[in-house]
Amino acid sequence: MWKEIGMCFTFLSDNPECRVIVLSGQGKHFTAGIDFNSLLEETSKAEDFDDIARKARILNTLISYCQDGITALEECVKPVLAVVHNACIGAGVDLITAADMRYCT
Repeated sequence: MWKEIGMCFTFLSDNPECRVIVLSGQGKHFTAGIDFNSLLEETSKAEDFDDIARKARILNTLISYCQDGITALEECVKPVLAVVHNACIGAGVDLITAADMRYCT
C-alpha cells in the first residue's frame, strides 16, 4: 500500500490537470491502524539473521519504505486536503499530518 500511495501522489503532483487532492477514507473509519499480518510477514525476514545489525538494517528498510509514501504526500506541490471521518488511528495520523489541511468529523 505504501508504494501505491507514493506513486499516486508523485503522479498527481506532476499532473497539470490536477489542481487539488482530496484524501479520504472508505468504510466506518478513516483508518483503523496497521495491517499486522503484513507487518509480521515483513518483520519475519529479520528472524533469519542472528546479527542484530542485519536485523536492524531490514527493519530500517521497512520503515523507510513506509515513510516514502508519506514523504511523497508531504512533498506534493498540489494542495492536499485530508477529509477524516470517525477514527484516525496509527499511520493515518502520519498521513493527515503530511496533508496541507485537515477536515475532521
